[in-house]
Amino acid sequence: MTNPSSFNIVIGNHEAMYRESLHDLVTMIETGLRSRDHSVTYSIRDLKPAPHINLFVEYFGDDRCVDRLIRLKADDESLIFGVIGTEDVEDAYVMNGSRLAGLQRIAPHLNFVWTMTEQMDIYRRWCGHDRVALIELGSIGGAAFDADQKDVDVLWYGREGTFVQRWLSVLRARGFVVASTGGSAPSYMRRDLLRRAKVVVDCRTHDTDRFLSPTRICAGLDAGAALVAETFDSSALSSLYSYGIGGRDSELADLVETIVAGGGWRAIAAQSCQAFRAGRSMAALLETPLSVASM
Repeated sequence: MTNPSSFNIVIGNHEAMYRESLHDLVTMIETGLRSRDHSVTYSIRDLKPAPHINLFVEYFGDDRCVDRLIRLKADDESLIFGVIGTEDVEDAYVMNGSRLAGLQRIAPHLNFVWTMTEQMDIYRRWCGHDRVALIELGSIGGAAFDADQKDVDVLWYGREGTFVQRWLSVLRARGFVVASTGGSAPSYMRRDLLRRAKVVVDCRTHDTDRFLSPTRICAGLDAGAALVAETFDSSALSSLYSYGIGGRDSELADLVETIVAGGGWRAIAAQSCQAFRAGRSMAALLETPLSVASM
């Protein structure tokens, strides 16, 4: 896609209480698109006619929403819409019955898919075409950070699970200042916690997790936090591990203690943020996804 396009990010397929959780992802996508001279608008339910490109973040658990989109596409075949797939579609813990069924129903009507997991073949089979690409997340830049203003030792950025709660409890017992967004904190609070965090951790939230969270890692790195990661992901996403330090689940608390108590987090955060911003531009990473969205 060489000519500038108009993207309309539609969020009405998500329940109102969960739309705030889309903030980091859509901000990264919007910033990358604008950096490549594309225009971006948002809407709750309104789809724009071609040549506008309507872009959804996957969640189709409501049959009424799916029925409406299929009907709109039937009434106007020129309508363009694509989806960003964020989850492991083979993980029954996340993709419950109605969510998976809705995605499979809408897939044949999609013009393209950008998937954040290496499951392109599954989407191609469901869609019946090859307009599917892996979308990787990267840096959208940001203000310089002041290490002396960072007073949160460890930040968990996202929804908690039993795995997360276990090692957060260990860190609190060791006397560290630990914060969590819990998956429901508003964006202004999340930005504040990221600005103040010395370390952001990425790990599995439940035992069926196969993929890391690129949104969590990229948000932390751009904010100047050191990354400590459970290195369980062997997919293409694992390239993000190179910007931090990693180990097994059982080692995370000790790794955090080593770099926080010893002050090593400062050098790790500074070097990682610089390398991340210089070498992993969100705009550059959109090259391949945009090629499948070109109509």
